[in-house]
Amino acid sequence: MGSSRPAIAQEVAGRSRTLLYVEHSLANLVTRSAPGGRPQPLCLNDGRLYVGCWDDKAIYAIDVASWTVAERIETPGIPYGIAFFDRAFHVVVSVNEDDDRYIYRFASGSPVREEARIPCPDLTGSHLTTDGHSLYLVQQTHRQMLELGPDGSIVRTIPFTTRCAGAAFTGGIFYMITADKEFDVLEFATLDLNREGATPQIVAAMDVDARGLATDGAAWWTCYRERNLIASFTA
Repeated sequence: MGSSRPAIAQEVAGRSRTLLYVEHSLANLVTRSAPGGRPQPLCLNDGRLYVGCWDDKAIYAIDVASWTVAERIETPGIPYGIAFFDRAFHVVVSVNEDDDRYIYRFASGSPVREEARIPCPDLTGSHLTTDGHSLYLVQQTHRQMLELGPDGSIVRTIPFTTRCAGAAFTGGIFYMITADKEFDVLEFATLDLNREGATPQIVAAMDVDARGLATDGAAWWTCYRERNLIASFTA
């Protein structure tokens, strides 16, 4: 990953951006239209892809095979992160002008209720993921990820050396989308959470608009938020 990587300029939403490529690129990349405006968080459950859209303040359940919306779930604010854990969905929502973040728990087919929420530590958090045993909350402001207990208490703090545009587990391995300070260079990477001071191991370059990360074990999913697209890929 030296300075010899070619730079390709992109025009995204009227902004001139530069995307740096590493030696490895994503495979089987497919993009599809999102059902709402500015999609970011996403997770998979029972053959459906659940995607939160900022402009709509809603989560859409998409049947992956037919790419049709099976369910629309309104959220009490902007959805930032989502994960399916302990037989329920958990979504990070920004609820007011102060941008306070809460984690709401809800079931498919049921509304998101105000009473079914816990505050994010320091009222901040974005991407949400699970390893099957705990929930993990990314905090961009503090450049870290928190392992949370059932009541939202902090079990473990995991520092990041980069910003994070998405996070997910598969096969016991933690994956993330790393980002520089300005989110101009994004990369798909693994990170050893059990080794203190570990740095991300880069797998491939990512599109500058990539936000959110999820996998069904066969393919990876992310959102190209500012272009209202959802992308699947292998790496």
